[in-house]
Amino acid sequence: MPPALELGAARRILRDALGVEASLAPLAGERDQNFPADAADGGRWLLKISNPADEASVVDMQTAALRHIERVDPGLPVMRALPTTGGEPWTEVSVPDGRIYPVRLFTFLPGHITAASALTAPVIWSFGEITARLGRALQGFFHPCADYEILWGIKHAPKLHRCSPTSTTRRAGLSSNGSWTGSKRMPRQRFHTCAPR
Repeated sequence: MPPALELGAARRILRDALGVEASLAPLAGERDQNFPADAADGGRWLLKISNPADEASVVDMQTAALRHIERVDPGLPVMRALPTTGGEPWTEVSVPDGRIYPVRLFTFLPGHITAASALTAPVIWSFGEITARLGRALQGFFHPCADYEILWGIKHAPKLHRCSPTSTTRRAGLSSNGSWTGSKRMPRQRFHTCAPR
């Protein structure tokens, strides 16, 4: 389960660990707890409280990948990882129940969900162009945890069988025994999330 810290606790983490005073609002996330942080001077950031299931090496890999992209293709529209008050790329905080969470601060990258009706040929082309630039920027990146398993990575699709209703798995191309009926027709995926293999 993702973290579920209250707004007050998240504000204290933002102030004490990251040196930022700002108002927070929840932003839905599948794995982590995210908050857009709006400062009085107009500055905007993203506070990310990561899932404690992610080991420190995974958080380090994600942050290193973002910094690598920033060096290789500075114009690519991805978030920038910002340092903590101690100059570190991320920190860990403990909460009263004893759990420890990795915490990071990023620049805020605005966006919206594109309706299917708005997916014109130029829009689809621009998506493809950005994806290609991302893949190219990550070609020289290596980290020992770059191939860590995350369930929604396309190569792990057969494992969805154990947590999806039968109708869902059939729509996804999974047979009743969990094998992926469409795997031979799918191209090889060079990368997912933050790192290539």
